[in-house]
Order: sequence, then structure tokens, then C-alpha cells
Amino acid sequence: MEEQERNARKKVLEYLSLKKSKKVIVKILVGEGWDEKVAFDYVSEIEKDEIPRWLQPWIRFLARLFDTIIFLVLIFPDAEELISLREYSLFRIALFIPYLILIESVFLSTWGTTPGKWFFNVTVRNSTGQKLSFANAFGRSIKVWIKGMGLGLWFFPIITLIYSYSKLLNNGITSWDRAGEFTVSIKQHIKKTKVIIFIIIILLFILLRTWSVISEGAY
Repeated sequence: MEEQERNARKKVLEYLSLKKSKKVIVKILVGEGWDEKVAFDYVSEIEKDEIPRWLQPWIRFLARLFDTIIFLVLIFPDAEELISLREYSLFRIALFIPYLILIESVFLSTWGTTPGKWFFNVTVRNSTGQKLSFANAFGRSIKVWIKGMGLGLWFFPIITLIYSYSKLLNNGITSWDRAGEFTVSIKQHIKKTKVIIFIIIILLFILLRTWSVISEGAY
């Protein structure tokens, strides 16, 4: 039953990503043996639970940005200059990308999410609704950083982000997710505990930055 539920949800999400109307999706489900009222309520519930398509690229970008900052600051404390606007900072960020890819792959293959994806209610699953294997997560992360983020080098991110944004907005899926048969879902509701954690992290980051500046000024 749980497997059937996952497959049904994935199918409805795919239809919604293809811009099929609720009426058409319900008709398809009825043709597969669903009761019309049950099908209508089921599609309505998924529609209500999902973030509007125009907002999804932004949520996914913010989740990745959140992960990048967290991983760089917590795992590489001396890398705080990488998120400044100093000369060549983008190039120096690119040097850390292999580490970011490895860390994200470990998170997705073990916990099934990352800090940023967890906070923004983003889930990534394979064709059977399961967590990604390490190999799949690693391959997906590489493609995201190359095709989606332009490796963070100079003007390339602007081009790749605009192109990926357009594809995701029009097709409802990115090239790397289509190739890997991955499903990305984003739920609307963010729990209060997540907001509190996010605020604490931001405050700690500000305090650390302030302490760093004060310490440097004392010498």
C-alpha cells in the first residue's frame, strides 16, 4: 500500500509539472480505476501541499545557498572570506566545490536530505520513492554544480542559473533530475522549530563574524 501511495503521488506530481489541469489529471486517474471523488480530493491535497511552480526554483536555490554557507563556515572555519565580495572569491569558492559535492552526497544518501533542503522542505527521491544511493547523489550533485551553478566561476553562474531557471519553470524538471529519474518535491509549510533553528544559526554566524572583526581590531 505504501509503495502504491508513493507511485500515485509521483505520477500526480509529474502530471502537475507538465502543466496538466486538475480536471485532466482526475480523468486520467479515473481511467486507471480511481473513484472520481477520491481522485479529485487526492489531487487537490497534493496541489495544496506543493509550492507554486514559479517559486520552486527560488526555494531550491536558497536551500543550496544555505547548505553552501553552512558547510563552508562550519567545516572550513577559515573560509569565511570566500563568501565576501573580495577579488577572486568566486574562484576560491570553486576550489571547495569537490568537498561540497562529497558532503551533499553523504547527506542525501544517508539522511535523505541536507540542512538546507530540510529547512526549506525540499525532498529528493529516486524513481521508486527511496533515498538516493551515494553514486546517484554524487552524480546529481556534480551535474547541479556544472549545469546549474556554473562551478561558481565568474559570469558562468549567471548563464547557467538563468538557463536552468527557465527549463525548470517551463518543464517542471531540470535536465539532471530528468536524466536520473529523480523527483524533487517542495512542501509549503515550514515548522516553527525550523524557523527558530534558522534564526539561531544566523545569530551565531553574526556573533562569530562580529567577534572576528573585534579580535582583528585588537591587534
